[in-house]
Amino acid sequence: IMVLETSGYWGFLTYLSVGLLSIFVTPNKDASLAFLFFFGYFPLLRHLMERFRWKFVGFLLRLAVFNAAVLAFFWVSVYVLGMKELLESLGDYGKYGGWILLGIANVMFFCYDFSMGNFPVLYRRYLKPRISPGANRES
Repeated sequence: IMVLETSGYWGFLTYLSVGLLSIFVTPNKDASLAFLFFFGYFPLLRHLMERFRWKFVGFLLRLAVFNAAVLAFFWVSVYVLGMKELLESLGDYGKYGGWILLGIANVMFFCYDFSMGNFPVLYRRYLKPRISPGANRES
């Protein structure tokens, strides 16, 4: 919403401030890391990547960023925060458990990416007129 209403600069500042607050205020560090590593900046990045001439290349780049973020999140969770039980929980699935979870996460990414692509239309048509009825619909 910040990018749609103001600019990418203010969207990025909002991401930074909410990310820092989530680290210090939220007791669930996994949720804070997920926001910092992917969910916070992805709408900003997606907005920039929609401008690519070849849509499929933009999608592949978004998918690569997502996979890098998931792997970084997993690495930080296990080796920096010391959540070894995350590795132990994969023991039931065998040595392919991590790859299966990554595959499931990629399926969920398709849904998330589709939702993020349709959100600006939903916001401009339905949410913005309800939030601020006097605002110009074309902006």
